[in-house]
Order: sequence, then structure tokens, then C-alpha cells
Amino acid sequence: MSCVTSLLLHISGMEDEEERIAEVNQYFSDTEHYSIPDNPLVGLHAQELPCGWYGGSKSLQCHVYVGAYNYFNLAAFQKHLSTIKWVYPEDVQLFVKGEGDEKFKLIQGVMEFDSRFVERDRLLCDAEYFIEEFHECSDREDALKWLQEYKTFKAGEE
Repeated sequence: MSCVTSLLLHISGMEDEEERIAEVNQYFSDTEHYSIPDNPLVGLHAQELPCGWYGGSKSLQCHVYVGAYNYFNLAAFQKHLSTIKWVYPEDVQLFVKGEGDEKFKLIQGVMEFDSRFVERDRLLCDAEYFIEEFHECSDREDALKWLQEYKTFKAGEE
């Protein structure tokens, strides 16, 4: 009896691909999480695969890794992904398809655990507020006064 989980992991091309996938695959070398060690995700551009083995006339322009695992602990794997120091956590996509599923599910868990992503969102909200308020200033003197008040307000937050 088996219960197979198929995984597709996409990472940003701006990441250090070798370093990140080595960190990802650390999960599969730890027998605490996975009963058959050293059975990592494999990239679509892996050297073991023939060049251009997939359809189309061009080379894929993405960084995708695949694997199929029996009785896979998805929660533990998501937790492992969240410990990795991604440069672009918002670009990490994990697609999961259970044995009985008709389609893949997109899991966005990596971003939820990365405090840098939360901080970036906060800064973007601050910037949006700043721009809206600044545009309401009627003249240069009004704008300078508002900027000084905003600077004082932000200094008080720290």
C-alpha cells in the first residue's frame, strides 16, 4: 500500500540556485523526516537528464525541482522550507498533488514564516501612506511642513 505525494518546487532565478536547493534537499537526507535518505528533489535541468528532454523547441526558463514521495510529511517539509534564508521568499512556489487528488495545490507557506516578507509589506504600506499624504499638500511650504511633521512622527515610533 502506498500514499504518494508529488511535489513541484519553483524558486527564483535570482537565488543562488545550487546553495538553495542544497538547503532544500537537506530535508531528504535527514531520516527523522524521511525514511529513505538521499532521495532529493531533482531539477528539470539536472545533468543526469538529457538536454531538452521535455517538449518544445526552447530551453525552459525556470528553476523547477520535482519528486514523488510515499507517506510524505508535508507540514514538516513546509517548516523546513521556512528555515531557509531565501533572498526572494515571495517567489518560492510549492505545488503538491496527493495520490487521490485530481490537481495540484499551490502552497504559499514559505512567505508566511519569513519575517523579512512581513517587514517589506509594512514598509510598502508606510510608503503608500506617505505618498498619499504628500500629494495632498497644496504648495512647497506646506509640503516641507508636512515632511518635518512626518519625520518627527517616525522618529517617535522608533
